[in-house]
Amino acid sequence: MSATVLVPARRRLAAVTATRDGAVPSFAIGSRATGDRVRAAIVNQGYAVPAGSICIDAPEAHGVDLAVALAVLLADPAHVHLRQPNLVAFGGLALDGTATPTDPPDIEDLPPGPWVARFWRPTDHIPEPGEDAVLTITPTGSLAAAWDILVGLIELERRLAADRATT
Repeated sequence: MSATVLVPARRRLAAVTATRDGAVPSFAIGSRATGDRVRAAIVNQGYAVPAGSICIDAPEAHGVDLAVALAVLLADPAHVHLRQPNLVAFGGLALDGTATPTDPPDIEDLPPGPWVARFWRPTDHIPEPGEDAVLTITPTGSLAAAWDILVGLIELERRLAADRATT
């Protein structure tokens, strides 16, 4: 099972993908320091690292910790209903799960982190640099708060879709 969260990196949005399978428990990511921070933040915020082998594909860039942690949580089979192709996160994580500021993203008009976001438009692709896009950006102070915000945005979208279907 795979889950993806986008992150601003190298002047565009890049995918952070966490893939989970039932193999021997392991946690693989290019940067050991990022992996250690993310694993500690998940556990210290009261969440469980999904069982099995987790392989994370993430760009080498600042501000990826929050996106990595959210992708790992979304890779859990219990959260399949929350996976969306339009989720974005930016910011560092401390070992206790506190979201930490990093250098500003290198995409024009995006604020410094930490924050989570959801794209509302375009609906069929990741926006290219300079393309008109509509997104909700919400500052966050911790991994737990970021998780609650994303779940809330997804539930809002479902309610709006249900309301449109009944009218």
